[in-house]
Amino acid sequence: MRIRPATEKDIEECVGLALGMILESWWQDEPFSSEKMRDYAYKYLLDENKLFLVAEEKGTVYGFLSAKVTYTFFGHSVHGEEELLYVVPEKRTGTTALKFMREYEKWARSFDAKHIYFAPTATQRRQWDALSKRLGYTYLGPAYGKKL
Repeated sequence: MRIRPATEKDIEECVGLALGMILESWWQDEPFSSEKMRDYAYKYLLDENKLFLVAEEKGTVYGFLSAKVTYTFFGHSVHGEEELLYVVPEKRTGTTALKFMREYEKWARSFDAKHIYFAPTATQRRQWDALSKRLGYTYLGPAYGKKL
């Protein structure tokens, strides 16, 4: 298994994975647009302030992470924001998410980010607590959603 920067060749596999991510998430009742996911992926490939990583084993992509660096809304400090993190269910027993998060932190540090954020809002699973604590994150509070 290896974590590496995504390439254009990975986009179609990642779009397929993204559908799986949505189907097991809070958003499962929403329509999924492959075209919109593809556009999202291309934007992350082309923007130097954005990170797009994949997890690969034996030539098959089975997970991805996307993140960005941006300024705080109130000042000039840079911070990192994780946007998407997905690993197929059958690969969740290993260290893929841990390795993704370590690469994300290293990448954010290269921009001199003062903080990084990780907000797993699509699913509310307890394993995020253990992973976050292991990586030194502080719990900042829950996210709430309401279907209308």
